[in-house]
Amino acid sequence: MSTTTSPGTITPPDTFLTLNVSSYGAAVETRINGVREEFVSGGADGSLASSAPINPLVDDGENTVEFWLSPSASGTTDPAAPEFRATLRLYRRLHQRKFGTSILVLDRVPAAPGEVMTGEVECGIPVEARPVYGFRLLLRCVHRWQETYRRGSDLDRRTHDHRDILWEDERRTHGTPDHDLRIVRIPVTFRLPTDRPGSSPFHAEEGIAWELTVTAEFEGLDYRARFVIPVAGPPPPAYRRT
Repeated sequence: MSTTTSPGTITPPDTFLTLNVSSYGAAVETRINGVREEFVSGGADGSLASSAPINPLVDDGENTVEFWLSPSASGTTDPAAPEFRATLRLYRRLHQRKFGTSILVLDRVPAAPGEVMTGEVECGIPVEARPVYGFRLLLRCVHRWQETYRRGSDLDRRTHDHRDILWEDERRTHGTPDHDLRIVRIPVTFRLPTDRPGSSPFHAEEGIAWELTVTAEFEGLDYRARFVIPVAGPPPPAYRRT
């Protein structure tokens, strides 16, 4: 078993992570933060060559990728034959080059529970290149917390970041053309619930985060932008961890 950990935060909206796994003479089971990832697991028949985007699987803080290796069912007569390779590729400039820099501009900061949050996302998408199926806007209130556990000795510690969705809402829009700048602006309008807590400090080990994710389908590379929104409100209660 090989274990790789990578500290950091959730990847920026213009950064894309792809995990590539290949093997010969060995079957591979890949687990990302403890969950089996089917697209980069296999090889029971003798070989594996696969890749998968892992942005949705990356949590705040430390992330763990585990590779469990076992002899393939086909076997091999050459003890030097089994091979294994894993690479993590990061793509960022292509997204920014295609869509420009995305900026969320809210009419009021911080947003307040029970009120209508309005604003827009400014990006570099040309008016003539508006997505056929429009933009999908997903607003979530997330309870995030960390769990630290030991494996064997006190020196072998792992921290797993959890995210429980407390509330979410979705909107669809085709965007608003800005004919002066020849770009598309993405309007943002959500009524926030009154029974959800406000945001916690960003660096707190446990707390509440309000996240807005904007996506759209394009030929080739799709559009994706993610923003953390400050929401005023009472401190969060002691939520049950799931």
